[in-house]
Amino acid sequence: MYPVFPDYTNNVINVSSTLMNFLGTDNGLPKIKVLQDELSKDYKNVVYIIVDGLGQKILDRNLNKTAFMHQNNRQTITTVFPSTTTNATTSILTANYPASHGWFAWSMNFGDRTIELFKNTDYYTGQKISDVIVKKQLPYKNFFEKPRKGISTYTLMPEKANVATPSENAYTHKGPKDMFKKLEMLCKQNGKKFIYSYFWDIDNKMHQCGPKSAKTKKMVKQLDKQFEKVVTENPGSLFVLTADHGHVDIKGFVDIYKDEDIIACLTANISLDTRATGFHIKSGMEGKFKSAFAKYSADFELFETSDLIARGVFGPFKGDKYKQFLGNFIAAGKDTGKMLVFAEGKQKNSKGKTPVNFRGHHTGLTENEMLVPLIISSC
Repeated sequence: MYPVFPDYTNNVINVSSTLMNFLGTDNGLPKIKVLQDELSKDYKNVVYIIVDGLGQKILDRNLNKTAFMHQNNRQTITTVFPSTTTNATTSILTANYPASHGWFAWSMNFGDRTIELFKNTDYYTGQKISDVIVKKQLPYKNFFEKPRKGISTYTLMPEKANVATPSENAYTHKGPKDMFKKLEMLCKQNGKKFIYSYFWDIDNKMHQCGPKSAKTKKMVKQLDKQFEKVVTENPGSLFVLTADHGHVDIKGFVDIYKDEDIIACLTANISLDTRATGFHIKSGMEGKFKSAFAKYSADFELFETSDLIARGVFGPFKGDKYKQFLGNFIAAGKDTGKMLVFAEGKQKNSKGKTPVNFRGHHTGLTENEMLVPLIISSC
């Protein structure tokens, strides 16, 4: 099935909106009934775990049907588009649409600069820039900043994560093993708590080794055992686990920056993501651009951004706010597993010598990238 568009009645945003409602605030978005039913029970702790990259297809491929996470997988849900961490985790944290927060992709054009949002660097030069630029233009608040009376909020993030997650009690972890150890410690403390926890290790492994690798399978199996342990050893706690996106096998790169016919049509740098790529086009050259891009149609679906907006793919916009970041056209990668290269050297490592091992990636509209599990469990 291609393409898979976000279903904003059955989406990671709706999971967060349901949890937001549980914490005492309603943003008006549809709720996930199976989660609502669980939250109506009197749990001591509610733990929300985001496993970067753990798409539904990754779960299906690497675990048998008797595995703990499969047994507690209540339904398959969609993520946002582009299906990338920048967009998806911000949507999860805000419990809101991409159109409402504007963090659409890894790199976005801010005037004459293309900024990597999480790193605060110029995508094309690597120059470090002030984080004020992004914060001023794309401010947001997390849905759990003001919890219901009687509930304390906690965050548990990777040590090197450059993502603000305001809460009453902020903790860091060194990886899955340390994360689950600290989750267990927090669950056993006195008082009712809401805990938001995130880790990226499986996503990193799939980028390096591919979603079908033995190393990926090993990590997913370990996760299943770690998750089962923390659930069964903490009665009275509800655990909600989902992902920001899935992964697709990468089978080649397209050096789009070398296509002179494409470059001649642009008013700004190529931006967004390598499998959800944004193009800002000179007025009157839209037809020429579409003709020039047609040669890539076996690997990429070219959408007019206005059509995606009209379809509600990014959620409802408030006027034209944030639309300029998306460009006039967006090319979404198909199941052939290709990535677009924006500039020379972008597939090189930090020393500029060896090609990066992008054996797995995401951001497109395939089932592998767009579908994620909703796992809900307690003991």
